[in-house]
Amino acid sequence: MCEKSEEQILRYSMLEDDPNSNSLFAEKERKPRWGPQHAGAKELASLYTKGKRYQELICLYVAVCLFVINFFFLIRHFRVDNLYFIAISSIFGILTADFLSGLVHWSADTWGSVDLPVIGKFHKWSHTYFGLPWYIQLLQKYHIILPCKHHRIHHVAPHETYFCITTGWLNFLFEKIRFWSSLEYIIEKTTGHKPRTDDMKWAKKID
Repeated sequence: MCEKSEEQILRYSMLEDDPNSNSLFAEKERKPRWGPQHAGAKELASLYTKGKRYQELICLYVAVCLFVINFFFLIRHFRVDNLYFIAISSIFGILTADFLSGLVHWSADTWGSVDLPVIGKFHKWSHTYFGLPWYIQLLQKYHIILPCKHHRIHHVAPHETYFCITTGWLNFLFEKIRFWSSLEYIIEKTTGHKPRTDDMKWAKKID
């Protein structure tokens, strides 16, 4: 499904993807890695303020309210003779959500800094390997929402691929046509800004 081998995914993915360290490779040389004990990760954690938490809660409550309102209008205007149109619209809606989540994720990861948050319940579940409800695991199993193993490919350094985090359906296609890398090339040539410079700055922190 991607150009990275299983060994590369296991060797170079972030520590959070293997909480029990079952797949870590023994290495003679010491390499900087992401993880809770990394100096950069500790500094990032210290930046998580009460104000940031309040902002997340407000966004969550507003999203729930909008979801309820939207669901009400869907029920109110539902017609059986529109089922075919609804099914097609749902597929395109899912693909659009997957693309937009990838676009925001790519923009924040590649060109952003710690001041740009990445949010989304599907994304959070793709980082949760234990304790998920059975129905969430079922949705992940059949790739209706983003599976953990699929999203782990994105967390292989230098995190330059598989950005779509709603369902992940578009990731394989975008990898094949080099969609994100082409955008990065155009932006770098146009503006002179290199991708993921902020990531490298944090990765090099050692104390």
